[in-house]
Amino acid sequence: MSKIYNSSKTIAFKYFALFYIAAMFLPRLVVQGLFGDGLLYSSIARNMAIDKGSIWQPFFSSSYWLDNVPPIYYENPPLMLWLESLLFRLIGDYWWIEKLFSLIILIVNCFLIIKIWQLFERKYGISLKGLSCLVLVFWYLMPRVLWGNPNNLMDNNLLTFCLLSIYFILKLITLNNNEKILNKQFNTPLNNPFNFLNHPLSIKAFYGFLSSFSIFLGILTKGPVALYPLAIPILFAFFTKEINYKKAFNYTLILTLISVFLFVLLIYFNAAANNYFTNYWEQRLLAVIVGSRDDMKLNGLERLDILLTLLIELSPILIVFLLFNLILKIKKITINIPQQYMNFGLFFLFLGLAATLPIMISTKQSGIYLIPGLPMFAFSAAFFALPFFERLVNLNMFSVFSKRFTYFSWLGLAITLIYTVAITGDYGRDKLLLSDVKTLKSIIPEDEKVGVCYEMMNDFTFHVNLQRFCRYELRKNTPTIFFLTRKNECDSVHQDSLKAVGYVPYSVDNQYFVIYKKNK
Repeated sequence: MSKIYNSSKTIAFKYFALFYIAAMFLPRLVVQGLFGDGLLYSSIARNMAIDKGSIWQPFFSSSYWLDNVPPIYYENPPLMLWLESLLFRLIGDYWWIEKLFSLIILIVNCFLIIKIWQLFERKYGISLKGLSCLVLVFWYLMPRVLWGNPNNLMDNNLLTFCLLSIYFILKLITLNNNEKILNKQFNTPLNNPFNFLNHPLSIKAFYGFLSSFSIFLGILTKGPVALYPLAIPILFAFFTKEINYKKAFNYTLILTLISVFLFVLLIYFNAAANNYFTNYWEQRLLAVIVGSRDDMKLNGLERLDILLTLLIELSPILIVFLLFNLILKIKKITINIPQQYMNFGLFFLFLGLAATLPIMISTKQSGIYLIPGLPMFAFSAAFFALPFFERLVNLNMFSVFSKRFTYFSWLGLAITLIYTVAITGDYGRDKLLLSDVKTLKSIIPEDEKVGVCYEMMNDFTFHVNLQRFCRYELRKNTPTIFFLTRKNECDSVHQDSLKAVGYVPYSVDNQYFVIYKKNK
């Protein structure tokens, strides 16, 4: 296998990856409107920034739309909410703050994916340098990644800490494990007491702590899903044979103990954190295992739904590989996957499954929950596809193709940026609702308690938009100065009853709401 230590041949792929991700991400990012969960998180983060709630008492509203949960938000751990609140404190309360947070998270995650790939390049001399962009493109082919990255999801931030832990664990276990070589490499005199920090064993301890600390931060972001990188040592030993099972088990055991120790330390010395995670266990984790809530009812074979969802997510990559195979058959080209690439591909494939299969325990499932593990399948696909691209770049015609491909990517990127600027601030989802928000804010003061009809009280999207952009607390069957109904739905049903208790329609021509104000 010829080695190419220059990444110049892959520059066209890098430009395409930049164009493709920008085209798929930026236009979705700059428009107003967000998936409900993302608005829930940004509402809580904003409230935290204005001292309504805190990291261990995240607060959305005293009128939460689910009857079986308290006002304090115990549905997920609070680290991402706190991190996002820092952005609100730093910049202020604008509709695009959560969008900026999503952009930062995407950039960090792409950077970490590249760093993990480069680790394999440097350590194993992968023949085609600079193809981390291949992983990024495979990752961004998945529908849930396309949709989820601009939507301020907690899972995107969890992915950050998972990637960090994966990087540090791989650094740890791929360091030279031969103690004699380690000692020979360490030839710095010990007369300086700080020289021990340069010892390879000290570096191993450092990587081990960073690995465990990243897992700990992942747990504080979205719970037990952050534990899946602990499978790395065992899987690496099985597929690469570079470390024995005893060392792999020891690595996993030590990393687990440190992660658990950090968590125990937190809840032992911080009563507020202890109270938070007690409620998180009782309200959320235990409920998803036993299915004790109305929104958590998957049982039996229904818990296998996540495997079908995973297959849907991976289907674009499978189609790409079918096209590769078709091209090879038409050209009558035979390509063999080197054993090393095969080993790495299988390693990442099973690491992705380690992130996915435990979801079957849950009685509540969603494709969103796959996000922290999806890059592992992209890494796997990239290793299996490497021989194809190695063959491609060595074709005589590739230099001409590369230049044209580069021009296409730069042109596409320019058009994407122009289009993105042109649509910035336009309405995306929930257009009618958001178009009335400015009118509402001009009539009903922020932080007001507002009455709503029963149908709207149970509408999640309605709650999060009104809390995020108006800070309204919605009430049912409670006397309020203002009452909102939705046009052509609950408005006609409630008109007479509202008038009977003193509410009169407010003469404003809205598209979505009808505003009632109570006569004093």
